[in-house]
Amino acid sequence: MALATVRAAGRADAVALSDLQIEIWRTAFADLLPAALLSGLAADPSPHRQAWRDKIDAGDVVLLALEGATPVGLATGRTDPADPDTGEIEVLGVLPRWGRRGHGGRLLAETGRLLAGRGAVRGRWWIPARDVVSATFLAAAGWTADGTTRALDADGRPLVEVRYGGGLAFTVW
Repeated sequence: MALATVRAAGRADAVALSDLQIEIWRTAFADLLPAALLSGLAADPSPHRQAWRDKIDAGDVVLLALEGATPVGLATGRTDPADPDTGEIEVLGVLPRWGRRGHGGRLLAETGRLLAGRGAVRGRWWIPARDVVSATFLAAAGWTADGTTRALDADGRPLVEVRYGGGLAFTVW
């Protein structure tokens, strides 16, 4: 079995990050996101790749989970300028075929550690309301939904998200 690790991502990882996120969306969230959106990202990923470079350049927490040398997951987070005590997990995902191997837990723990190092004392993460896998994952980490929802425009289709929150110290499981 290959060594599983999490490391900070750099600009050179933008292609891998973009490709990973698109593949996670395509395989884990195909029922939530319009096919046209996913095929458009796959057809011309250059703006998406640039968005990842911009996140890295902005100093956001950007992490890659690896199985050996293979990128299998990613996470991003930042502190909220309007509420510096809160660390926002913006993205956290693992390719479904690499699930149940601890990659998500390691990503969550490292993101929490880095956000706490920036002064955050609590975290939040918005997940799709129909995402049972992430809701179960967050419950296992001790996070709970606070009852707040929002609707995003996913290329003309509403995507309802639920806000979860909790502490930033995690035990890797």
